[in-house]
Amino acid sequence: MSLRPIARAVKEWSPAQGAPADPMTALGLVWPAVVGPGVAAQTRPLEVTGDALVIATRSSAWSQQLSFLQGDILAALHGIAGFEHVVRVRFRVGRVGGGRGRRSASAPRVAGRVRSEPAPADPAATAGEAMERFRARVAATRRTAASACPACGTPRAEATPCAPCAQEDQRLRRTAAQRLMYDAPWLGFGGTAPLVDGMTRDEYDRWRRALLSRWWETLNRMRWTKRTTPVERRIASSFVLLESGLDPDRITPAIVRTVLGDDVVALLEASRGAGPV
Repeated sequence: MSLRPIARAVKEWSPAQGAPADPMTALGLVWPAVVGPGVAAQTRPLEVTGDALVIATRSSAWSQQLSFLQGDILAALHGIAGFEHVVRVRFRVGRVGGGRGRRSASAPRVAGRVRSEPAPADPAATAGEAMERFRARVAATRRTAASACPACGTPRAEATPCAPCAQEDQRLRRTAAQRLMYDAPWLGFGGTAPLVDGMTRDEYDRWRRALLSRWWETLNRMRWTKRTTPVERRIASSFVLLESGLDPDRITPAIVRTVLGDDVVALLEASRGAGPV
């Protein structure tokens, strides 16, 4: 086996083609185009944690100012592949890239050494100036976008809700459905669906299971504490109806004991005198 000189091997080597790009690496490369060079000089995208993008800022002043522009940052992010699921932005003071030369006296400052990197093409002197430019960029994008989120106006390829609006809509519908399960658990899917816009059978079943699980934890705590409150009594009543799927006039003491267990029924009866829940 012959060995090639190192210099020749390095010269002939090239990175493998077709390897999937790391979304954070890709975001770092286009960050100045996303938020503008002024903001990019004072920030750096760090990581995605769950549904949140963590951004390093040069100081707490920048974090505070940029927190008011989370919606605009998300609007820009949702146009980048791999970040459609991000619905929150978190800020963390840390080291970011900086330009050479004298720092403007009016710009937010941070103690510590700053890495020496090429200055942005169009640096902004202050946080306010940088963010005004960023607002203008987002506003221009919204004006020229073919479609937008029908709820908040975020530019999108299609006129469908953006991720934050879709998530908020689902939260509101889930809250409304679970409130009905608590107040009128005998309605079932057929009675609840007309009262919650767009709720599917799959959503109803999923939200019902989550609510029953949470209530069961409450009843288990009651077993350990040996104490009951009016709220726990109401939860026990709704649990029996939602779990059994029966109308209130069909609930018997035997059904209550089967669903809740003898120990829970004993606690409930002791708290208010003998009789079913």
